[in-house]
Formats: sequence, C-alpha cells, structure tokens
Amino acid sequence: MNIVLNNIEPVLINKLEIIAKIKGISLGEEIKLIVEDYINKNITKTPEELGWSEDFFDKTAGICADEPIIIDDI
Repeated sequence: MNIVLNNIEPVLINKLEIIAKIKGISLGEEIKLIVEDYINKNITKTPEELGWSEDFFDKTAGICADEPIIIDDI
C-alpha cells in the first residue's frame, strides 16, 4: 500500500530524513514507525483486547432491575 502525504513542509521532511539516516532506515520506514507509535499510544483498546468477552455488554446492558435513579435539580 502506498500513501501520499501532501503539503508537508520541506523543513519537516529534511528533519525526518536526518532522523531516518541516523537510524539507518528509509524515510518511509521512519514515518511508519512514527505512525505506529502514535497509534499505540493514543488509540484505546477494544473491550475484547481488555479481556471482556465479545458479548459481555450485550448480555449485561440493562440487566440492573433496581428502582430508577431520580436526581432532583439542586
């Protein structure tokens, strides 16, 4: 898969190229590492990845049969 990035400042590209060269990798590999790192740090895990069964929320949503909670305006 190819991805085209438009409107990237030349200064930013130069900095990324320097970082990639220091690491001994291509510019594309450096951008891929940056994107992967961002996703891993910022994208929350799915309920299944957190250990919940696939149908947990379907089975438990609305299961509480208590009296409704009423909050009066203060």
